Amino acid sequence: MHGASLDYQLCSESGPLDLGLEQFLTMTPNLKTLFMAQCPLVLWDMPPLNISTFATTFAPGILPSILEQFPRLQNIHLRDCHVMSFSLDLPKHNLRTIRFDSSHDHAVAHFARALTLCFDTVHHLDIRFIGGFLQPTPFFSPRSSSLKCSSNTNLRSLRLHNISVFSNIGSAYAQLLQNLPALQELHVSNHMCFDSSAFSILPPSLQKLTVSDYYGYWEMRREDADNNAFLLALAKSINMSPRKMTHVIASNGRRWNAYDLSPVAAACKFEDIKYSDVDEKDGFVQILCGYL
Repeated sequence: MHGASLDYQLCSESGPLDLGLEQFLTMTPNLKTLFMAQCPLVLWDMPPLNISTFATTFAPGILPSILEQFPRLQNIHLRDCHVMSFSLDLPKHNLRTIRFDSSHDHAVAHFARALTLCFDTVHHLDIRFIGGFLQPTPFFSPRSSSLKCSSNTNLRSLRLHNISVFSNIGSAYAQLLQNLPALQELHVSNHMCFDSSAFSILPPSLQKLTVSDYYGYWEMRREDADNNAFLLALAKSINMSPRKMTHVIASNGRRWNAYDLSPVAAACKFEDIKYSDVDEKDGFVQILCGYL
């Protein structure tokens, strides 16, 4: 067996469960992928040394233990990963991909701390902020000279969900994004409408930007609201872009309220950018950029 998903309930009388987990780990020395609802102490008593992919609900202090106990770990997913809960002084690791699902408090600091894990080996970071209609996006935070940004990261790919990095180019989110010198791919989802100057903050290295789950579309509730607000704003940002866009690929999604992509298509035609309309289940716009 190479992969397992365990729903482990921690309680005051978990002795039989601990024994069962110990027997399971003993019988699966080649286990490489492990998803656990929670982490019991027995996991640290006899960690599966071949684990390369691990997911669990986050608890303060668990990240250093994970990095120490799983020497071959390459991929990690921590759910409910509350903001400032992990130390900046972490063991050396060989992580390749990281996903943190987080609450909204101190979102900028959480983003910055997550970037501290991305030295050398980490090429993909996925940060998803938990929210919804009542708290749809983290609060705006202005740029700050005191915000510590590391420019030594080799991060190639970044996904940001429910964090509107392109809605205000004066934000600390934009400040962090601009400090990623190796970033090639960026995917933003559940994003508010873009600022018209959004593409001025793209890192020079960026080659592909994908946007999906348009916040500006499905969040509109007023009867007089423009349900195409997000794509209209995106089209304007394409027209205003200082970067050369070489190709735009878009899908309106296969559903009853499919998106109207005509503003994006018109912007591409005006700017002489190649435009392709594809038939995919989900709606998205993917923008390919030229090198600076």
